[in-house]
Amino acid sequence: MIVCADDFGLAPDINRAVIELAEAGRVTAVSVMAALPSATSRDIRPLLELGGKIDLGLHLTLTLDKGAMPTRSSTLAPGGRFQPYGSLVFQTMSGQVNSSECSAEITAQYNLFVEKTGRTPDFIDGHKHVHQLAGIREGLLKFVMTLPKDGRPYIRNTNADFMEILKLRTSFIKQMVISTPGGVMKERLKSEGVLTNDGFAGVYDFGLHANYPEFLRRFVKRLAGRANGLLMAHPGLDEPWRRAEYDGLKGADYLGQVNRFVPPVRAR
Repeated sequence: MIVCADDFGLAPDINRAVIELAEAGRVTAVSVMAALPSATSRDIRPLLELGGKIDLGLHLTLTLDKGAMPTRSSTLAPGGRFQPYGSLVFQTMSGQVNSSECSAEITAQYNLFVEKTGRTPDFIDGHKHVHQLAGIREGLLKFVMTLPKDGRPYIRNTNADFMEILKLRTSFIKQMVISTPGGVMKERLKSEGVLTNDGFAGVYDFGLHANYPEFLRRFVKRLAGRANGLLMAHPGLDEPWRRAEYDGLKGADYLGQVNRFVPPVRAR
């Protein structure tokens, strides 16, 4: 099971929480928002010093977040500016997002990641899962297929089995909304021969963060036995729901089940 901390670079308190958990072996992957000002080379250095203990990935940032302004403009939005999540979703649903423009934006953020870390990312996903939306999805695949085959990152999909979602009982509607485009993404990745995770968990109603320890127990149980099952987390120190995740990850009894992404053995 991969335990991935998202949103590194969104805020200093999130960075501190993620670094502490990574150093303690509580997370095995970290997704970096390379386009944000709190994801400098200096900020990322402690993660690089962990060497082969964690996967380090690119968290594509195509939307605005309160209090976090990207250091560069977007090629996707009118006027070259990042936009609210709802606006971007509307554009993808109405066919207004050009995959070639998406590919150019993804290329720019990929190169920014390489510039700041001195290495290529182990994986790529998207802030608020936008990498799976129509137009953006095709742009990402177009970009990834230009990379050397043995150097392609694995790509996150958020697909979860319908019965698994029912059994988790953490937020049925939210999980279905996130899982549905993940199913499309999973099939596209498989058809292109791009590596992806096997199973996904971590979705719940943030308003119920007091129940996170119990939710986390269910997530871990659901992914048990899947080497590449991916548990998404959003630890932080300031916001109550992020603090609940930080505390939960810090104290959970799952260390014997965590690992980095395990590439499948290919037939010779």
